Amino acid sequence: MKKYIVLLSIFLIAIMFSINFSFASSIDESVLIKSNNINELINKTGINNNVINIIAEINVAAVKDLDFWQKTKLKYYKNFTNRIDYTVPNHIYKPMMSVNDTQFSNQWALQKIKAPSAWDISTGNSNQKIAVIDTGVNGLHQDLLGKVDAGYAFLDGGSTQYPILANTDSDELDHGTGIAGVIAAVTNNAKGIAGINWQAQIVPIKIFSSSSQAYSNDLARAIIWAANNNIKIINMSIGGDNNDPVINDAVNYAYNLNCVIIGSSGNNNSRVEYPAKYSKVIAVGTTNNNDVRSDYSNYGEELDLVAPGDNILLLKDSALNNEYEYASGTSVSGAFVSGLASLLLAQHPNYSNLEIESLIKLYADKVPSMNGQNFTNYYGYGRINAYKSLTPITSINPADYHYQWLGQSSFPTISAGQAYNFTLNVKNTGSATWYKNSVNLGTSKDLDRISPFLREDSQNPTNHPSNWITPNRIQMQQELVVPGETATFSFWISAPVDIKPGIYKEYFRLVADGITWMEDYGIYWDVIVVKITDSYHYSITSQNNFPTLLAGQGYNFSLDVKNTGNSTWDKSTVHLGTSNNLDRIPIFLREDSTNPFAHPSNWVTPNRIQMQQELVAPGETATFSFWMSAPADIKPGSYKEYFRLVAEGITWMEDYGIYWEITVN
Repeated sequence: MKKYIVLLSIFLIAIMFSINFSFASSIDESVLIKSNNINELINKTGINNNVINIIAEINVAAVKDLDFWQKTKLKYYKNFTNRIDYTVPNHIYKPMMSVNDTQFSNQWALQKIKAPSAWDISTGNSNQKIAVIDTGVNGLHQDLLGKVDAGYAFLDGGSTQYPILANTDSDELDHGTGIAGVIAAVTNNAKGIAGINWQAQIVPIKIFSSSSQAYSNDLARAIIWAANNNIKIINMSIGGDNNDPVINDAVNYAYNLNCVIIGSSGNNNSRVEYPAKYSKVIAVGTTNNNDVRSDYSNYGEELDLVAPGDNILLLKDSALNNEYEYASGTSVSGAFVSGLASLLLAQHPNYSNLEIESLIKLYADKVPSMNGQNFTNYYGYGRINAYKSLTPITSINPADYHYQWLGQSSFPTISAGQAYNFTLNVKNTGSATWYKNSVNLGTSKDLDRISPFLREDSQNPTNHPSNWITPNRIQMQQELVVPGETATFSFWISAPVDIKPGIYKEYFRLVADGITWMEDYGIYWDVIVVKITDSYHYSITSQNNFPTLLAGQGYNFSLDVKNTGNSTWDKSTVHLGTSNNLDRIPIFLREDSTNPFAHPSNWVTPNRIQMQQELVAPGETATFSFWMSAPADIKPGSYKEYFRLVAEGITWMEDYGIYWEITVN
């Protein structure tokens, strides 16, 4: 027997050692592990005491100093189960800037990107915060006094973290201070340099210790911390060669919270480095004062933009008189883009991160070396222009405006007084960018026709914005739509109370107001108006079982019915009412008395229950799901609760004798 146990052990060990050893080698010091249930994995593998920290938002743990058996268990879970998504080394990142002392006497870069003209439009917003993930920031510098907010430090692979107080010096390496100055140095203070954003606050997030190294999990936690603290501009003037899924996860997490994320492409005259290489990061390269790419600036199809970065006057982290220095690098270029993004967000606080990025790209200058191309691997979409980005020009050439029909909502059947939400999706197939105040959906056949319908949801105007901006114009949902993107028009109309039954055709067509009507595709809806008395009918599809309850116990009742009438049901109009007698008050409590917060009752009055759906068109199914509880003092017995559908203010529908028999023990 012992012989077989020994042979089995040797066999298992052989299997383990035949597995790809990249994981074992990567956890000699520090490794990052992702699992859908990271806490369960930690407990099952017994690595609790080896965990440095956990990034809960993306289910990643940093671990180190694992022994042989811990590595073996993790290898097993990685190779033979689906518990581990990935394991990667805790890679090291380094600042990108290279400092020199060339003799430039002013801030040529601000003139190059037309920042002074942009300041006539916006100098930023004092409530705005910009995260600088870097070496820290010297908040005591004379050109940053009062501009540095409280931040946080994530250091040494997760083993060190602490808050950074506002207006203190957290920079040991003279990098983050320079970046912060480009973005938001105090302007109009008769000292030093001007920042792009005069008003914004810099939030230092320190990931580099005195060793000039930062780890993957420190960077990931820094990105997530910024996003969780509602900081919408994130500057990362850092880089590395490794494709880190943990960083990509963190970037995606922040992007989904509408953060604009900027990264430097790198200074090696090679391919774009990470994290700038990720698609959700704006990758920035460097140009000199002649708009020529710097010979060290990294390039590739992932490069989005270029910005000035050669011989830029920066703040120096020094308490001495020498508080400024000249420096070069894509770190500086990324800071210029972060400053511009912050100006745009201050000007348009409701814009999405995609819209901010689109504006910067769309209005970048095509420098001579691009040879007339819209995009190149060396210059991206061009060198940023702050003034043009803040003053986007609408094309006045009718030939630039075209669109393609993509889809629309169904033809509605409604009765007098009832409303319907129409939607239309179209693709911008022209060369002009559409802006919310310039491209609209207009009424057609005849052009500028006034519809016989009311241009709102007359039953619920507060919660349902009509999106009609004039009697014959409907605005886009998006702030801007660049060529190739989709625009959505969503609008309400209601049938007047005195409208006659019949079929009404409502035609529409896109228009760039003051410029041109676009293609006439004959976009229309047949709006079928029916008599109120003939329009509300239903059939029963299903209902759940009769319950048996104890005193004080709750039950979730559900009923599915099909709309067999001609009228679309609205949540505010069609309810499930109590019946036998009509409008009867049930003897049962209208909630789950044991857990009311987790279980919405869905009773809108003592004798009305609302639908789960907002709208139910003819032929579709409506669901009524509601809670009732047996009162604590109810007597044992059998109770019947009857219900019937009602269109409020219009009619009670068929009485099918819908009921539940509730047994109380």
